[in-house]
Amino acid sequence: METYGLWINGAERGGARRSVISIPYDGSAFAEVSLAGPAELEEAVNAAVAAAPVMRSLSREDRSAILRRAHAALLEVREDFARTIASESGKPLREARIEVDRGASTLLFAAEEAHRLAGEVVPMDAARGGEGRWAMTLREPVGVIAAITPFNFPLNLSLHKIAPAIAAGNAVVHKPASATPVSALKLARLLTACGLPAGALNTVPGPGGVAGDFLVTHPAVRMITFTGSAEVGLALRARAGMKRVTLELGNNSSLIVASDARLDEAAARAVPGAFAHSGQVCISVQRIFVERPAYREFLDRFLEGASALAVGHPLEESTAVSSLIQESEARRVCEWIEEAKSMGARL
Repeated sequence: METYGLWINGAERGGARRSVISIPYDGSAFAEVSLAGPAELEEAVNAAVAAAPVMRSLSREDRSAILRRAHAALLEVREDFARTIASESGKPLREARIEVDRGASTLLFAAEEAHRLAGEVVPMDAARGGEGRWAMTLREPVGVIAAITPFNFPLNLSLHKIAPAIAAGNAVVHKPASATPVSALKLARLLTACGLPAGALNTVPGPGGVAGDFLVTHPAVRMITFTGSAEVGLALRARAGMKRVTLELGNNSSLIVASDARLDEAAARAVPGAFAHSGQVCISVQRIFVERPAYREFLDRFLEGASALAVGHPLEESTAVSSLIQESEARRVCEWIEEAKSMGARL
Protein backbone atom coordinates (compact mmCIF):
# COMPACT_ATOMS: atom_id res chain seq x y z
CA MET A 1 0.00 0.00 0.00
CA GLU A 2 1.51 3.32 -1.10
CA THR A 3 1.48 6.38 1.16
CA TYR A 4 0.99 9.98 0.06
CA GLY A 5 1.50 13.17 1.99
CA LEU A 6 -0.04 16.55 1.31
CA TRP A 7 1.53 18.59 -1.49
CA ILE A 8 2.34 22.09 -0.23
CA ASN A 9 4.82 24.60 -1.67
CA GLY A 10 6.30 22.07 -4.08
CA ALA A 11 7.02 19.34 -1.52
CA GLU A 12 5.36 16.45 0.26
CA ARG A 13 4.55 16.80 3.92
CA GLY A 14 2.42 15.12 6.57
CA GLY A 15 -1.03 16.16 7.66
CA ALA A 16 -3.12 16.33 10.78
CA ARG A 17 -4.12 12.68 10.35
CA ARG A 18 -4.20 9.94 7.74
CA SER A 19 -6.89 8.09 5.85
CA VAL A 20 -6.83 4.72 4.11
CA ILE A 21 -8.27 4.82 0.59
CA SER A 22 -9.98 1.56 -0.39
CA ILE A 23 -11.02 0.08 -3.72
CA PRO A 24 -14.81 0.54 -3.58
CA TYR A 25 -15.54 -2.79 -5.28
CA ASP A 26 -14.20 -4.98 -2.47
CA GLY A 27 -12.96 -2.61 0.23
CA SER A 28 -9.32 -3.66 -0.09
CA ALA A 29 -6.78 -1.03 0.96
CA PHE A 30 -5.22 0.87 -1.94
CA ALA A 31 -3.31 3.80 -0.44
CA GLU A 32 -2.82 5.81 2.74
CA VAL A 33 -3.15 9.58 2.42
CA SER A 34 -2.47 12.50 4.76
CA LEU A 35 -5.39 14.80 5.55
CA ALA A 36 -5.07 18.54 6.02
CA GLY A 37 -6.21 20.31 9.15
CA PRO A 38 -6.49 24.09 9.66
CA ALA A 39 -2.73 24.53 10.12
CA GLU A 40 -1.86 22.72 6.88
CA LEU A 41 -4.62 24.53 5.00
CA GLU A 42 -3.28 27.88 6.16
CA GLU A 43 0.18 26.83 5.04
CA ALA A 44 -1.18 25.86 1.62
CA VAL A 45 -2.96 29.18 1.16
CA ASN A 46 0.15 31.08 2.24
CA ALA A 47 2.24 29.11 -0.25
CA ALA A 48 -0.23 30.00 -3.01
CA VAL A 49 -0.18 33.68 -1.99
CA ALA A 50 3.61 33.69 -2.25
CA ALA A 51 3.51 31.88 -5.61
CA ALA A 52 0.85 34.11 -7.19
CA PRO A 53 3.30 36.92 -8.14
CA VAL A 54 5.67 34.32 -9.58
CA MET A 55 2.90 32.88 -11.73
CA ARG A 56 1.82 36.34 -12.82
CA SER A 57 5.37 37.14 -13.92
CA LEU A 58 5.70 34.05 -16.11
CA SER A 59 5.30 34.75 -19.79
CA ARG A 60 2.48 33.12 -21.69
CA GLU A 61 5.03 30.90 -23.38
CA ASP A 62 6.47 29.84 -20.02
CA ARG A 63 3.04 28.79 -18.78
CA SER A 64 2.24 27.07 -22.06
CA ALA A 65 5.54 25.18 -22.00
CA ILE A 66 4.83 23.82 -18.51
CA LEU A 67 1.43 22.58 -19.65
CA ARG A 68 2.84 21.05 -22.84
CA ARG A 69 5.48 19.18 -20.86
CA ALA A 70 2.77 17.95 -18.48
CA HIS A 71 0.69 16.77 -21.45
CA ALA A 72 3.59 14.67 -22.73
CA ALA A 73 4.51 13.43 -19.25
CA LEU A 74 0.95 12.32 -18.48
CA LEU A 75 0.76 10.27 -21.65
CA GLU A 76 4.02 8.56 -20.71
CA VAL A 77 2.49 7.33 -17.44
CA ARG A 78 -1.01 6.82 -18.84
CA GLU A 79 -1.43 3.28 -17.55
CA ASP A 80 -0.26 4.13 -14.03
CA PHE A 81 -2.77 6.99 -13.77
CA ALA A 82 -5.53 4.84 -15.26
CA ARG A 83 -4.97 2.12 -12.68
CA THR A 84 -4.93 4.74 -9.93
CA ILE A 85 -8.24 6.19 -11.10
CA ALA A 86 -9.79 2.72 -11.38
CA SER A 87 -8.54 1.68 -7.96
CA GLU A 88 -9.64 4.68 -5.92
CA SER A 89 -12.92 5.44 -7.73
CA GLY A 90 -14.05 1.98 -8.82
CA LYS A 91 -14.26 3.17 -12.43
CA PRO A 92 -13.63 0.32 -14.92
CA LEU A 93 -10.08 0.40 -16.25
CA ARG A 94 -11.20 0.86 -19.85
CA GLU A 95 -13.04 4.06 -18.83
CA ALA A 96 -10.14 5.22 -16.66
CA ARG A 97 -7.83 5.09 -19.68
CA ILE A 98 -10.25 7.34 -21.55
CA GLU A 99 -10.22 9.76 -18.64
CA VAL A 100 -6.42 9.97 -18.72
CA ASP A 101 -6.51 10.69 -22.44
CA ARG A 102 -9.10 13.41 -21.90
CA GLY A 103 -7.00 14.85 -19.09
CA ALA A 104 -4.00 15.00 -21.40
CA SER A 105 -6.12 16.80 -23.98
CA THR A 106 -7.24 19.28 -21.31
CA LEU A 107 -3.59 20.10 -20.60
CA LEU A 108 -2.94 20.63 -24.31
CA PHE A 109 -6.02 22.85 -24.74
CA ALA A 110 -4.94 24.98 -21.78
CA ALA A 111 -1.41 25.24 -23.19
CA GLU A 112 -2.86 26.58 -26.42
CA GLU A 113 -5.18 29.01 -24.64
CA ALA A 114 -2.24 30.45 -22.68
CA HIS A 115 -1.12 32.03 -25.95
CA ARG A 116 -4.58 33.50 -26.63
CA LEU A 117 -5.12 35.35 -23.34
CA ALA A 118 -5.60 38.81 -24.78
CA GLY A 119 -7.77 41.80 -24.02
CA GLU A 120 -9.43 43.97 -26.62
CA VAL A 121 -9.55 47.50 -27.94
CA VAL A 122 -12.95 49.18 -27.62
CA PRO A 123 -13.92 52.26 -29.69
CA MET A 124 -15.44 54.92 -27.44
CA ASP A 125 -17.36 56.94 -30.01
CA ALA A 126 -20.66 55.23 -29.24
CA ALA A 127 -21.25 58.24 -26.96
CA ARG A 128 -20.68 61.87 -27.91
CA GLY A 129 -17.37 63.14 -26.65
CA GLY A 130 -15.72 59.81 -27.33
CA GLU A 131 -14.73 60.57 -30.91
CA GLY A 132 -11.13 59.62 -31.58
CA ARG A 133 -10.80 57.81 -28.25
CA TRP A 134 -10.23 54.11 -27.60
CA ALA A 135 -10.28 51.98 -24.45
CA MET A 136 -8.11 48.95 -23.84
CA THR A 137 -8.98 45.96 -21.68
CA LEU A 138 -6.38 43.59 -20.26
CA ARG A 139 -6.74 40.13 -18.78
CA GLU A 140 -5.06 39.85 -15.39
CA PRO A 141 -4.62 36.76 -13.18
CA VAL A 142 -7.15 36.51 -10.36
CA GLY A 143 -4.51 35.39 -7.84
CA VAL A 144 -5.26 32.46 -5.52
CA ILE A 145 -7.98 30.07 -6.69
CA ALA A 146 -9.50 27.33 -4.53
CA ALA A 147 -10.50 24.30 -6.62
CA ILE A 148 -12.88 21.74 -5.09
CA THR A 149 -13.40 18.63 -7.21
CA PRO A 150 -15.59 15.47 -7.13
CA PHE A 151 -14.82 11.76 -7.09
CA ASN A 152 -16.21 10.65 -10.44
CA PHE A 153 -13.47 12.12 -12.67
CA PRO A 154 -10.64 12.59 -10.17
CA LEU A 155 -8.05 13.47 -12.81
CA ASN A 156 -9.85 15.20 -15.67
CA LEU A 157 -12.19 17.36 -13.59
CA SER A 158 -9.21 18.42 -11.50
CA LEU A 159 -7.43 19.41 -14.70
CA HIS A 160 -10.52 21.29 -15.90
CA LYS A 161 -9.82 23.72 -13.06
CA ILE A 162 -6.05 23.55 -12.58
CA ALA A 163 -4.85 23.69 -16.19
CA PRO A 164 -6.75 26.88 -17.17
CA ALA A 165 -5.74 28.51 -13.87
CA ILE A 166 -2.07 27.85 -14.66
CA ALA A 167 -2.50 29.07 -18.24
CA ALA A 168 -3.90 32.36 -16.91
CA GLY A 169 -1.08 32.81 -14.37
CA ASN A 170 -2.85 31.93 -11.12
CA ALA A 171 -1.92 29.86 -8.06
CA VAL A 172 -4.23 27.06 -6.91
CA VAL A 173 -5.15 25.34 -3.67
CA HIS A 174 -6.84 22.08 -4.64
CA LYS A 175 -9.13 20.09 -2.37
CA PRO A 176 -9.90 16.80 -4.11
CA ALA A 177 -12.77 14.53 -3.10
CA SER A 178 -12.03 12.62 0.10
CA ALA A 179 -12.72 9.30 -1.63
CA THR A 180 -10.32 9.91 -4.55
CA PRO A 181 -7.32 12.05 -3.55
CA VAL A 182 -4.49 9.93 -4.99
CA SER A 183 -4.92 10.98 -8.62
CA ALA A 184 -4.78 14.63 -7.56
CA LEU A 185 -1.67 14.13 -5.45
CA LYS A 186 0.07 12.35 -8.33
CA LEU A 187 -0.96 15.17 -10.64
CA ALA A 188 0.61 17.77 -8.34
CA ARG A 189 3.89 15.87 -8.38
CA LEU A 190 3.78 15.54 -12.17
CA LEU A 191 3.16 19.26 -12.73
CA THR A 192 5.95 20.19 -10.32
CA ALA A 193 8.34 17.88 -12.16
CA CYS A 194 7.35 19.66 -15.39
CA GLY A 195 8.50 23.02 -14.05
CA LEU A 196 5.49 24.45 -12.21
CA PRO A 197 6.85 26.85 -9.54
CA ALA A 198 6.64 25.79 -5.90
CA GLY A 199 3.38 26.87 -4.32
CA ALA A 200 1.57 27.33 -7.63
CA LEU A 201 -0.39 24.13 -6.96
CA ASN A 202 -1.05 22.91 -3.43
CA THR A 203 -3.11 19.73 -3.01
CA VAL A 204 -4.74 19.29 0.40
CA PRO A 205 -7.14 16.36 0.84
CA GLY A 206 -9.49 16.64 3.78
CA PRO A 207 -13.15 16.53 4.78
CA GLY A 208 -15.33 19.03 2.96
CA GLY A 209 -16.63 20.42 6.23
CA VAL A 210 -13.07 21.34 7.22
CA ALA A 211 -11.07 22.03 4.06
CA GLY A 212 -13.91 23.28 1.89
CA ASP A 213 -15.28 25.71 4.45
CA PHE A 214 -11.79 26.95 5.28
CA LEU A 215 -10.99 27.78 1.66
CA VAL A 216 -14.35 29.33 0.84
CA THR A 217 -14.09 31.82 3.69
CA HIS A 218 -10.33 32.55 3.61
CA PRO A 219 -9.71 36.21 2.76
CA ALA A 220 -6.66 35.46 0.57
CA VAL A 221 -8.64 33.18 -1.75
CA ARG A 222 -9.99 35.28 -4.63
CA MET A 223 -12.02 32.69 -6.50
CA ILE A 224 -13.82 29.38 -5.81
CA THR A 225 -14.37 26.80 -8.52
CA PHE A 226 -16.50 23.81 -7.50
CA THR A 227 -17.89 20.73 -9.21
CA GLY A 228 -20.37 18.64 -7.23
CA SER A 229 -23.91 18.57 -5.95
CA ALA A 230 -26.29 21.50 -6.26
CA GLU A 231 -26.88 21.48 -2.51
CA VAL A 232 -23.20 21.92 -1.66
CA GLY A 233 -22.59 24.35 -4.52
CA LEU A 234 -25.36 26.69 -3.40
CA ALA A 235 -24.06 26.58 0.17
CA LEU A 236 -20.54 27.46 -1.01
CA ARG A 237 -21.81 30.36 -3.07
CA ALA A 238 -23.80 31.69 -0.13
CA ARG A 239 -20.67 31.73 2.04
CA ALA A 240 -18.22 33.04 -0.55
CA GLY A 241 -19.07 36.71 -0.13
CA MET A 242 -17.40 38.87 -2.80
CA LYS A 243 -15.25 36.05 -4.19
CA ARG A 244 -15.73 34.94 -7.75
CA VAL A 245 -17.54 31.60 -7.85
CA THR A 246 -17.80 29.09 -10.69
CA LEU A 247 -20.16 26.15 -10.14
CA GLU A 248 -20.65 22.98 -12.17
CA LEU A 249 -23.51 21.17 -10.48
CA GLY A 250 -25.75 18.14 -10.89
CA ASN A 251 -28.01 17.26 -13.77
CA ASN A 252 -31.03 15.17 -14.69
CA SER A 253 -30.40 14.25 -18.31
CA SER A 254 -33.22 12.91 -20.42
CA LEU A 255 -33.11 11.11 -23.76
CA ILE A 256 -35.92 11.34 -26.31
CA VAL A 257 -36.26 8.52 -28.85
CA ALA A 258 -38.62 9.27 -31.74
CA SER A 259 -40.39 6.51 -33.64
CA ASP A 260 -38.40 7.20 -36.82
CA ALA A 261 -35.03 6.97 -35.04
CA ARG A 262 -32.40 4.36 -35.88
CA LEU A 263 -33.29 2.27 -32.85
CA ASP A 264 -30.21 0.07 -33.00
CA GLU A 265 -27.98 3.15 -32.83
CA ALA A 266 -30.14 4.81 -30.17
CA ALA A 267 -29.98 1.78 -27.88
CA ALA A 268 -26.27 1.23 -28.54
CA ARG A 269 -25.55 4.80 -27.40
CA ALA A 270 -28.09 4.85 -24.56
CA VAL A 271 -26.64 1.81 -22.77
CA PRO A 272 -23.13 3.23 -22.12
CA GLY A 273 -24.73 6.65 -21.64
CA ALA A 274 -26.69 5.23 -18.73
CA PHE A 275 -24.22 2.76 -17.22
CA ALA A 276 -20.77 4.35 -17.68
CA HIS A 277 -19.04 4.54 -14.28
CA SER A 278 -22.13 2.86 -12.81
CA GLY A 279 -24.16 5.93 -13.72
CA GLN A 280 -22.05 8.23 -11.55
CA VAL A 281 -21.62 10.88 -14.25
CA CYS A 282 -23.35 14.26 -14.22
CA ILE A 283 -24.49 13.81 -17.83
CA SER A 284 -25.58 10.18 -17.50
CA VAL A 285 -28.80 9.20 -19.25
CA GLN A 286 -31.26 9.22 -16.36
CA ARG A 287 -34.66 9.28 -18.10
CA ILE A 288 -35.65 7.91 -21.50
CA PHE A 289 -38.82 8.99 -23.29
CA VAL A 290 -39.68 6.73 -26.24
CA GLU A 291 -42.41 7.49 -28.74
CA ARG A 292 -45.00 4.74 -28.33
CA PRO A 293 -44.67 2.99 -31.74
CA ALA A 294 -40.94 2.45 -31.06
CA TYR A 295 -41.23 1.60 -27.39
CA ARG A 296 -41.16 -2.19 -27.41
CA GLU A 297 -38.37 -2.52 -29.99
CA PHE A 298 -36.20 0.08 -28.26
CA LEU A 299 -36.79 -1.50 -24.85
CA ASP A 300 -35.82 -4.95 -26.14
CA ARG A 301 -32.63 -3.58 -27.69
CA PHE A 302 -31.79 -1.56 -24.58
CA LEU A 303 -32.31 -4.54 -22.26
CA GLU A 304 -30.19 -6.74 -24.52
CA GLY A 305 -27.33 -4.22 -24.38
CA ALA A 306 -27.59 -3.71 -20.64
CA SER A 307 -27.69 -7.44 -19.94
CA ALA A 308 -24.46 -7.91 -21.89
CA LEU A 309 -22.48 -5.53 -19.63
CA ALA A 310 -19.94 -7.44 -17.56
CA VAL A 311 -19.97 -6.58 -13.85
CA GLY A 312 -16.71 -7.05 -11.98
CA HIS A 313 -13.56 -5.70 -10.39
CA PRO A 314 -12.53 -2.33 -11.87
CA LEU A 315 -9.04 -3.56 -12.77
CA GLU A 316 -10.30 -6.48 -14.86
CA GLU A 317 -10.09 -5.75 -18.57
CA SER A 318 -13.55 -7.20 -19.26
CA THR A 319 -15.39 -5.14 -16.64
CA ALA A 320 -17.94 -2.64 -17.97
CA VAL A 321 -19.77 -1.94 -14.69
CA SER A 322 -18.13 -2.02 -11.28
CA SER A 323 -19.26 -0.55 -7.96
CA LEU A 324 -20.69 2.68 -6.68
CA ILE A 325 -18.26 4.89 -4.77
CA GLN A 326 -19.61 3.98 -1.31
CA GLU A 327 -21.89 1.35 0.17
CA SER A 328 -24.24 4.09 1.35
CA GLU A 329 -24.79 5.09 -2.29
CA ALA A 330 -25.63 1.50 -3.19
CA ARG A 331 -28.21 1.42 -0.39
CA ARG A 332 -29.71 4.67 -1.68
CA VAL A 333 -30.10 3.21 -5.18
CA CYS A 334 -31.76 0.11 -3.77
CA GLU A 335 -34.17 2.31 -1.82
CA TRP A 336 -35.06 4.23 -4.99
CA ILE A 337 -35.71 0.96 -6.84
CA GLU A 338 -38.03 -0.24 -4.08
CA GLU A 339 -39.78 3.13 -4.03
CA ALA A 340 -40.33 2.96 -7.79
CA LYS A 341 -41.71 -0.59 -7.54
CA SER A 342 -44.09 0.48 -4.79
CA MET A 343 -45.44 3.15 -7.17
CA GLY A 344 -46.07 0.67 -9.98
CA ALA A 345 -42.77 0.37 -11.81
CA ARG A 346 -41.70 -2.99 -13.22
CA LEU A 347 -38.16 -4.22 -12.52
